[in-house]
Formats: sequence, structure tokens, C-alpha cells
Amino acid sequence: MKILIIGGTGAMGSPLTKYLSEDKDNSVYIVSRHEHFSRESNVFYIRGNIKSDAFFHELIRKRYDVVVDFIIWPPKVLRKRLKHIYANCGQYITMGTSSEYAPVDGLITEETPRLYDAYSTEERRQGGRYHIKKSKDDDLIMASEGGNWTIIRPWVTYNARKNPLVTVPLSVWMWRYLHGRTIVLPQQVMDKKCSLTYGGDAARAIGKMVGNPKAYGQIVNIASNKWMTWAEAVETYQQVLYELRGEVMKLYLLPDASLIWRDIPSQYDPIARDRFYDRCFSTAKLNELCGEEFVFGDLKECLKMSLEKTLNDPTVTLGSPSPAYQGVMDRLTGEHTPLSMFKRSERDAYKTALSPTKSWAKRVYRTLKGTDLHMHGEQDEASPLPEQEERGEEGENG
Repeated sequence: MKILIIGGTGAMGSPLTKYLSEDKDNSVYIVSRHEHFSRESNVFYIRGNIKSDAFFHELIRKRYDVVVDFIIWPPKVLRKRLKHIYANCGQYITMGTSSEYAPVDGLITEETPRLYDAYSTEERRQGGRYHIKKSKDDDLIMASEGGNWTIIRPWVTYNARKNPLVTVPLSVWMWRYLHGRTIVLPQQVMDKKCSLTYGGDAARAIGKMVGNPKAYGQIVNIASNKWMTWAEAVETYQQVLYELRGEVMKLYLLPDASLIWRDIPSQYDPIARDRFYDRCFSTAKLNELCGEEFVFGDLKECLKMSLEKTLNDPTVTLGSPSPAYQGVMDRLTGEHTPLSMFKRSERDAYKTALSPTKSWAKRVYRTLKGTDLHMHGEQDEASPLPEQEERGEEGENG
């Protein structure tokens, strides 16, 4: 098969390329904005900006058996491009997200109602929010004609380069861990169940949809059926890191999660719309389309394999400390990061987050306008720092 992967260098794209290239009858073409070199004779990287109309049309006219698309498209752009994609490929596989689903008792299936379906018109207009973008794209694809589409809805996936701790990005929590800082997590999610999925498993599952006629016109969730609470998952991270480095990951479980998203608005949807609820997924549809039971890896084994690679990757361990994020966490924990650890251009962002002004608070509130923030308390002033004794841990002031 001739396969085009758009945005194929991420947590799922890279292992998907490896999986598909193992079949030497496949020719795999990956589009990326950056220069890449392949060691495989049947893997070809194409450098370019897929958002450019000229580049897109030149690329898609070369025709493919399957197009796998990891990009988030604005609905207006996707609407224009779908007919060209359908005209030049046998199957179009696109990524939705299982964060689209509304809370339910029991297992989440492909028929579970979405958050978007229950939203008011005002909420639906907040197109910048990730799950709203994905829901709009999904609706366009399902309403389209003339193509064999497959919508993949993964949940939280992890690998060596992308590994959020609850909702904290890998670059942020790993930097704090390596520098002996305390990591702030929302206490309210710890008793909720999660379905963390190794990126390699997600890629293998997507690979089984490639060229699979049974997957045409289907939505399929890809999330591990090995559920656990977030507390159990976080404990596994602590165990693995201690085994690898002999150093304890220090945590502060914040009782009021709104103190996180109040200053980091991007955390609102992942926490309040997703992690606040049990996320246990049925794999019945996936098994049906695969023609057999799909086996997911053990969290501890896969996590250890991923974190070993992470700790040996200087682009992660020596990367930017994300000054605004560090400032918020330092304010919540009472710790302090010396300004010398930041680039000069980053220091103001850290200082502002450490001691937010009213204008900062108002800007954040405007970002969250239309959400149910008011349920958790609108605040303009910075919250008082928690005392070290309350955490039951000894703080460390760099």
C-alpha cells in the first residue's frame, strides 16, 4: 500500500510509521515541517507546510491508498479539502479524541454522547477549545460524501516524548522532578479511573485500521482496557522513577483544582471536562474491527521503557523549564526557582506567574468566560501559599 501520514512524527505517528514500515509491501510517506532522514528503504519524509494550499494540492494529487491525518483542521479548511482528499485516496483515517465524550456511568463506547452535543450555542462558538475543534471536524467528516473515512478517538497516550502526568506536560513535570521541585496535581481527580495508553499500542491499533474495509465509515475508540485510578497511576510513575534514578518524585495534591486553571486556562478542559470523571473505555468495537482481541501493554512495563528513553533524551531533560508554568507551581508550593535558571527573555513570564497582577487574573478570566468557572469560584487575587506543614512534606527552596 502507498500510505501518506500527515503530522506523523508525534507520540502516535512515529510508532505508526515503524509499525507500517515492517510490511515491506508498504511505502510510507510522512509529511513534516522539519527535516528528517529515514533508515528504512520504504519510508520517505516530505518536508513542507501542509497548511499551505499549494503544497497540499501538489501532495494529494500523487494519490494514495490510505491517508492518515493527525492534524487539527479549522472546519472551513477541512470542508474545502475533504473532496480533494477523497478523490485521491482509498481511505481517509483522521484523529478525533475520546475527551469529546460526556461523563457516563460504566464504560464509554463509540455511541456515548459527546460534550459538544449538550453544549449551548455560545459554548459551541468557543472553537479554540480542543474537544470542540475535534467535534466540529468529526461532524464534517461524518456528514461528507464520497469517501471511506475512519475516525480514531484515542484518549491519553504516552511515550518518551509525550507523557503528561495527569494533565501536566512532560517538559514541565520532568523539569521539576529533575530539579527537586514539587509537582502540583489536582487532588479531586485522584480517585477517578483512567485508561492510560502506551503510544506504541495506540499506533498498532491504528495500523490495524489501515486498509481495513471493516473500518470504513466507522468511529473507533483507542484506549487501554487496563483501568486504574489516577492515584494508582501516579504511584506507578513514582515507583518507576525511583527505580530508574533513586530519587523520590515530590507531589503536592492541590485540594481546589480551579487554582490551577485559573492561572493556566489550557488546563480547564482537561481537568474539569475530562479528568474529573471516570474514563473507562470499552474495546469491543476495536476488537471487532481487528478480528481478534487487541492486547494492551502493562502500564508499569511500558512506562519504564518510555521514561528510560526520556531520561536519556537531552531535548527533554535539558529543555525549556516553561517559566509561566513553573511560576504558578512555585507559588502554589511555596518554592522558588532562581531566575538564573531561565533565559533572560523568560524571566518576566516567571515573575508574573509567581506574583500575578489583577490584569493577569482578568485576562485569564476572559479566556474562561462561558465555562462553568463560576461553579469553582471566580477570584482576582492570588491565593495564599499553602504552608509546607500542610503538605506533610519538606519543601525545598532552590
